[in-house]
Amino acid sequence: MFFRRISIGFCLALLVSLCGVVIRNVIDNHRNMKQMRKNEREFRSIDLAVDSRLQALVARLPQGYGVVMLNQFAVDITINWICNVDHMKVVDRILFFVVDKIAEKKLKQFRSNLTIFLWETPSLQKSFLPYDPTYMSFFLLRTNLIQALQTMGKGFWMLQADTLWRSSLFDYFESKETTSDILLDQQGHENTIESRNLISDWLEWQRTIYVTDPDLVKMFCLREDYRCEFIDYRIVSGWEWIYSEQTNPPSLIQMDGETEGNKTSVLRQYGFWFINEKGKCDREAVDRAIQSVKNSQVPRIVTSSKEKQKIILKIGGIINSIPVFGHFSSIYGGDEEKSSYTQFDSGTKLEVNKENRKVIKIGHLGAVAMPSDARILNISKENLLEDGLIGDDIEFEIISRQTCSESYEGVAVAAEMYHVQQVRAFIELEAVTKMATFWNIPIISYSSSPNSLSDRNIYKTLSRISSKNTNAIAEATIALLAHYNWTRVAISTNTGSTAYERVQVFEEIMHRRGITVVKKIMFDENSDANEMVKSGMLADLASNARIILCLFSSTRELSKEFMQATFTMGMNNYEYAYIIPWIQAGPKDTSPWIGADGEMLQRVKDHYAKAIIVDDVNGFDDSIVTTFMTKLEKHGVKREDIDLANIYSYLHLYDSLRLYALAIRKVLNESSNEAYVTNGQYIWNRMRRMSFEGVVSRTENEAVNDNGAIGTVLMDDLADRAPIFAAFYIHPNRDKVMKMTSMESELISNCDGLKNRSGCFELKLTDLMTGFWPSEDGKMPLDEPICGYKGQRCSYLLEVSAACLVMAAFISVGAGYCLYRYCEARALDRMPWRLFHDDLQFIDEEQVKSMMSIGSGNTKISNLSTGQKRHAIIGVNTHATYHRYPQRRPIKFSREDMQLLTQMKQCVHDNLNPFLGMAFNEKEEMLIMWKFCSRGTVQDIIYNTNVVLDEKFHAAFVRDITLGLEYLHASSIGYHGSLTPWACLIDRNWMVKLSDYGIANPLEKWEKSGAVSFEALQNDDDKSQATQRTSVLYSAPELLKNREVNRRRGIDQSWIKQTMNRRQAGDIYAFGMVMYEILFRSLPFRDNTNIDELCNYLSDGSKVLTPEIQDQMSLHPDLCALLRDCWSENPEIRPSIRRVRLNTEMVLKTKGSLVDQMMRMMEQYANNLEKLVKERTGMLEDANMRADNLLSQLLPKYGIIIVRRRYLCLRYVANELKMGRSVPPKLFTSATVLFSDIVGFTTICSSSTPLEVVNMLNGLYTGFDSIITKHESYKVETIGDAYMVVSGIPEENGNLHTRNIANVTLDMRQFLTGYEIPHKATHRIRCRLVLSKSDQ
Repeated sequence: MFFRRISIGFCLALLVSLCGVVIRNVIDNHRNMKQMRKNEREFRSIDLAVDSRLQALVARLPQGYGVVMLNQFAVDITINWICNVDHMKVVDRILFFVVDKIAEKKLKQFRSNLTIFLWETPSLQKSFLPYDPTYMSFFLLRTNLIQALQTMGKGFWMLQADTLWRSSLFDYFESKETTSDILLDQQGHENTIESRNLISDWLEWQRTIYVTDPDLVKMFCLREDYRCEFIDYRIVSGWEWIYSEQTNPPSLIQMDGETEGNKTSVLRQYGFWFINEKGKCDREAVDRAIQSVKNSQVPRIVTSSKEKQKIILKIGGIINSIPVFGHFSSIYGGDEEKSSYTQFDSGTKLEVNKENRKVIKIGHLGAVAMPSDARILNISKENLLEDGLIGDDIEFEIISRQTCSESYEGVAVAAEMYHVQQVRAFIELEAVTKMATFWNIPIISYSSSPNSLSDRNIYKTLSRISSKNTNAIAEATIALLAHYNWTRVAISTNTGSTAYERVQVFEEIMHRRGITVVKKIMFDENSDANEMVKSGMLADLASNARIILCLFSSTRELSKEFMQATFTMGMNNYEYAYIIPWIQAGPKDTSPWIGADGEMLQRVKDHYAKAIIVDDVNGFDDSIVTTFMTKLEKHGVKREDIDLANIYSYLHLYDSLRLYALAIRKVLNESSNEAYVTNGQYIWNRMRRMSFEGVVSRTENEAVNDNGAIGTVLMDDLADRAPIFAAFYIHPNRDKVMKMTSMESELISNCDGLKNRSGCFELKLTDLMTGFWPSEDGKMPLDEPICGYKGQRCSYLLEVSAACLVMAAFISVGAGYCLYRYCEARALDRMPWRLFHDDLQFIDEEQVKSMMSIGSGNTKISNLSTGQKRHAIIGVNTHATYHRYPQRRPIKFSREDMQLLTQMKQCVHDNLNPFLGMAFNEKEEMLIMWKFCSRGTVQDIIYNTNVVLDEKFHAAFVRDITLGLEYLHASSIGYHGSLTPWACLIDRNWMVKLSDYGIANPLEKWEKSGAVSFEALQNDDDKSQATQRTSVLYSAPELLKNREVNRRRGIDQSWIKQTMNRRQAGDIYAFGMVMYEILFRSLPFRDNTNIDELCNYLSDGSKVLTPEIQDQMSLHPDLCALLRDCWSENPEIRPSIRRVRLNTEMVLKTKGSLVDQMMRMMEQYANNLEKLVKERTGMLEDANMRADNLLSQLLPKYGIIIVRRRYLCLRYVANELKMGRSVPPKLFTSATVLFSDIVGFTTICSSSTPLEVVNMLNGLYTGFDSIITKHESYKVETIGDAYMVVSGIPEENGNLHTRNIANVTLDMRQFLTGYEIPHKATHRIRCRLVLSKSDQ
């Protein structure tokens, strides 16, 4: 009892000590955070971003520069790093950011050409220890600097000087391609475990939580809030690599684990110090250090800081492995919903009062600037009772506290309300938005809020009842610009963080809406009108813009000064329009032209004559105040009780409670579980897209406000109030401003605001007045004047210059055309298609056959028509066939003829047979040369009964012909002119190539002129000429008629030409004939038709016999229709070659050439064969595996010998038998055998079913098997209830077998005491156990 009391006392003392430590740390951290916020005033990101010196230095640095930060106590380490990387040529791309003049002076003394930026920071000009306020302020400075550098448009790297570089990391960075928001290094080494938004969140957390930026980065990245990517350990490792096995040397080692202040000494011991006694760089020391890392020979130095870090990492790993504590201690990620936010408990019960109503406590954090705000909430609560929203089943208990007095801090008050008073909702001024998210309770803000609260991925339970925020006004202003087609605007602003943040919001939205900022000027925050004029920036503004957006930190005062300055500069004419978003952070200001005593300042109002103010729809209407005060006076609240300057905050405060009540009522109507009232996320979702009547309803205010802006409250998809704005024009001669445009919000359906980070609404703009602008026509000004900003477009110089340019263009075109004709004539004169007889070697039929026999790739089909053509060799080895025409007189080529022949020579296509040229005006003959194709013509294949043509042949032949024709029709030649089966040649790859194209018309002219003649056919089978006796069948009727007309015309009469469309239609007619022959191997005429008589009948074109499909049933209907169209007597009806190709490919299912189809079939066959082999092989392996398993069950699998605590496997008995080798018997000199049987087994079996007996034995022997496995024994066999076990066989174990069997016996006995017969739970099994030991 005594020791128990001592233990309890010790535990209580330990608990009190731990609580004291925790409280002390909380107090210290709170004090340190205050010091950090105070220090941050010296290095705010906005001040850094607008510093012209820093901007100039960054502009000179290359893309992907590096940044090194230091104070006077880190100069030596930095110089040592410079010596390390000096030979890598990276120092020129480094920005050295120093915080004191001593560091700047020392760096310049070491090297004068370094890029150094001095930002004096007194709070950081001293030495600091880890985690003290100065140390943490240094991290905060780094984050502010990162945010500032991001605005300057270049990528950069934050580097540390306490590192060893083995090679230049910039080479790795430049080759690294990533879509992540940030690229980071990692802690440790390989054997251990959107960018602007990221930095903004990072900075916000550093300002509120006492934690270093590396830990915050890990949290953001590993929770997957942002897309992060980490540098490979093979590139960058921590100091832990030195204390590992030093494998895979990295390119960089970070030494930031040394925290005892003796880094210089430690680096010397590692061999990483590169400054000699004279203060100069020691290059040899650098080479030695790099070589020691490369060879993994870095000495391991024992320091107290390293040992502490190892212990801390070990303790952290142990804590993180505990399910309870590791869940909260790990900063390296995890489930955000489980680790970062209070979870919803579905079993929560609400407090019930005496009236049996469920009580919901609402915390109101008031402000000193709003007196009587608690009374407004109570009035709103009374109205809710009157409307029946509360009172019957629920009761609101409002707990109001002031948060801006000296007695309380906002966060502390909120924490007390939540934890002590059980508040489940907040109505306040954004003091604890992040804490409310953490607690998972709704928070409703009723004041104008900053842009930083717009992200609902961070502020998950925040709803804003006020639309007076920067984002909403920016959206309305940009919508107005787009409404008037103002896409080129300028921005006038001032220095300071407030103006900077506003400009950022506006620029982001303008970029998204495609509006260009042509100029941005920035005045000092305290500038007056005279200083603005003297700055000269207004003149620059007038030269670049006419639409000016005014974004000042103090909208009322600075806009008044700016408008006065523009008036002074004469920039107040109708060409200018000044857009002033009326953004106010606090109470509503009076109009700039209203004096302190309420009098009208007409001079100031004249300055605003060309200004447009964007404000709330009731921004210049005080009737809303009267209506609201009437309602308040009914409840005893007078005007002097409230601050009328904050009237909108009171209005929104009133509506906040109604919004929450409506959401609560909606939750209770949807679910019978009252616990959902405490689920902040659930309630927030019910506030989205909600619409209700506010404190001043549309009915009460419709006489003075048709839009009902305050009355109807519309919440957007992020539970923020959808804005209703208006644009106001200030007329100098009217007392009130004129509402020119209204802007009402309309929600967008099928839009998720959480995904696209918007409220899912669009502003609908309506012009309330037109023709009011003080211009000649009353229209709004253009964003760029017709004559330009400087009037440059309205001078005669532009017209004269344009006329000169036009004349120069005409002269250039004329000269170019003349040059083109000259070059064309020279090219035609050279006649690249002309051949000479001396270059030709004519070969006879025997020589052709000899040449054909040499080729190894030809078949019998290749030689079908070789003897029916005339052959020649051009030059050395170009095999050609030619058509011979007797020549009576020299041929005179016209320009058209030479152009055609040149185009024929230049034609290159897979389905065109190359035209090699022609020999003429020699030896009284003209020869037209074409390249030889070894497999003959389509005609040869069609009418050869030894060749079997299937559908693949049909499809391939038709495809090749259509592709060739399509190319010809699209080329400069434009047509074929003599398409026949013998003009379709087949090359060695079974590809059809069209021949004899384009030459038919010139031949007719030359024959008509008597220059050449056609040789008579030797017989009906003569195929040596380009024409055959059936050629007339492939000519369209209109072409035959035209040919006959030209034949009968006199020599002096002009030649009648056919249009290109008619010639192409003739090709389609011939194609139909050829395709029919390919498909049916016959002509499209009846079988008893006399072909000779038919040719004579059709030869002059006067008579027409339309071809017919003889066997329509065997042909696809689409092909039948296509053939009929091709043979139409009307050329206009015939299809184009493109339609023909598409139809034939679709019907014939063409997939490449004939060889392509054959290769595809072979590939498919090979794939199927491979798949079949794989399946059969798998079946064989399965069969072998089953056989092996069965054999392993029947025979001992293997033996084990224990030698020096290592297990050595012997050969497998089963494998020996499988290999066909015998396993000789072996004599064992010493072994122990155990026999067991069940007492009364026969009796048990007589009263049990067979299945019950099997189950009983299976359970019993399974237990026995597990026992013998533990004691190195071997089960020999089981017969019925007999069980035989041996030790020492087949594994010899000296004299251990007796001990093993004894242990088995004892364990079996112990097992039997707890084993129950499955079907007889009250009976126990008894066994006889007999041991037998044998020694030789």
